[in-house]
Amino acid sequence: MDGVLTDFEGHCDDTNMRKHDGFPDYERMNDFNWFAKMKSYSGARKFYDDLCKLAKTWFLTAPIKHAECFGGKAEWVKSFVPERGSWVLADLMIVASKDKELIAGPGRILIDDRKGNTDAWTAAGGIGIHHTGDYAETLLAVKKAISGFDKKSAVKPNIKRP
Repeated sequence: MDGVLTDFEGHCDDTNMRKHDGFPDYERMNDFNWFAKMKSYSGARKFYDDLCKLAKTWFLTAPIKHAECFGGKAEWVKSFVPERGSWVLADLMIVASKDKELIAGPGRILIDDRKGNTDAWTAAGGIGIHHTGDYAETLLAVKKAISGFDKKSAVKPNIKRP
């Protein structure tokens, strides 16, 4: 979600949410509306709609360690796809960046702006696509990946519940 559909970095700049060293000030990101009001990139909704035409599509996003982040990101998703109402939240997964690869597997694609995340996803058996800002290029990579799928090899998430 962040860095692919939403402009997290630009939102940090626009709201003065950076520390003196230039890094995002995650400790101060404890406002529901801060997350709910992130701007989407131009073309993000068309890109999402195009992905949905190709395959089941989820929103995968990492949390900031404040409860307001979870609710704010959920509200953002609802406003991004308003015609689905609260039902769209069934397609929202909030997973720490370091744990994203836990849900990787054959037949699963991660589109992420962080190469480390896509590399870990690929190493865990999925297909990682590093999004660098060009939706047409990323969509082409998704289509290429899907064309090579063995539909029988798709797996459910490999998550063990406590």
